[in-house]
Formats: sequence, C-alpha cells, structure tokens
Amino acid sequence: DNQKESFRLDSDFQSTEKPSLYSGDEGRVFLVAIDGSYDSKIALYHALNLANAGTDTIHLIHVCGKDNESQKHGSGLLAHCGGLIKAYGEKPDDYKYTTKLIKDKKDPRDAIIAAAIEKNADYIVLGTRGQNSLKSLVLGSVARYIVRQAPVPVIVCKETAERRSARVAESKENAEKKKLADLEAKSKEEKQKKIDDLKKQIATLEKGMD
Repeated sequence: DNQKESFRLDSDFQSTEKPSLYSGDEGRVFLVAIDGSYDSKIALYHALNLANAGTDTIHLIHVCGKDNESQKHGSGLLAHCGGLIKAYGEKPDDYKYTTKLIKDKKDPRDAIIAAAIEKNADYIVLGTRGQNSLKSLVLGSVARYIVRQAPVPVIVCKETAERRSARVAESKENAEKKKLADLEAKSKEEKQKKIDDLKKQIATLEKGMD
C-alpha cells in the first residue's frame, strides 16, 4: 500500500541540452507594443528591467490607423517612450532601441506578430489592456491571441487593481491641488489688478489736481 510510484521525466526535459532559443550568443531583442495606456507603459519598463544595457535591444512599435491624427499621436507616443528609455539608464545611450509606426493595419494582433518576426525578437512584451484609434491595441483578447500565435515567448504586463486605485486616487488629489493653486493664483492676480487700477486712478486724480 505504501509503495511509491516511480517518476520518470520526459526524455526531452531530462536532457541537459540548452534550448537554441536561449543560446545567449547574441544580445536579446525585446519587442514592446505601445499604445499610450498605463499597462503599455508598465510593459516598457518591464522590458527595460529585463534588458541588459549595451547588449540587448528594445524595439518599440505602435499600430495606428491611416488618418493623420492617429499617426501624429502614434509618433508622439513613440518619441515620448524614447525619452523614457534615455532617462532610464545612467547615460542616454545605455539602452539600444528603435521605434516603428505601423500604419493602416486593421488587425493589430497580426501586425505585432509580424513585427516580432521581422525584428527576430526573442520576446514580445505588452499590456493586458489599452487604447488607441483602433479601439484597443492590447485588450485581453488581443493579448491571448498573441500568446497563442506568437513564435516567441510573450510577457504580458498588468497593473494590479490596488495599484490602479492608488494611482487614480493620487491623480485626483494632484488635480484638486492644482485646481486650488490655480484659483489662488487667479485670485492674487485679480487682487493685484484691482490695486494697479486703483493706483492709476489715484495718479490720474493727482495729475488733474496739479
């Protein structure tokens, strides 16, 4: 009754041979999908946290519509992310990166996978939810599709509900503080204007008396 069953490892798993995907001979390539959502920002910083400065490369992509407005918005997002990468390292050029705006694509899922193949990416890094002109670049269904279809490992990043609640609360608090500061500044400006107007009136009266 107490007889233990023998446990056998699958022959492929038991082998000590390192999979070719993780040979480590060259710098790794991280493909990061950016859409301007906070989850995609988390994805970018997660890739930076994993990447080795000087050897690994981060490829940033944004999928947008064919209209000028969405393309202008996408270019701005990628430029901003480039600035974040430069600020992340001790020196602006510590982390190698490229940016690509993928225009007029109806299905961002296939566009992301195609970009990963084109860049010979080792990993795809993306968020679980997002927003852009195509309704959503990285919603849950899109992330699941990429996890199933991508030829490389996919890292899916998500902001926890607790952190999101704390961030939203902090954002509201900062907005209220800014609003109060603006009101105080406006009040001071109006008071100063009244004082200046009064001084002008007094100066005019004194000039008339002379």
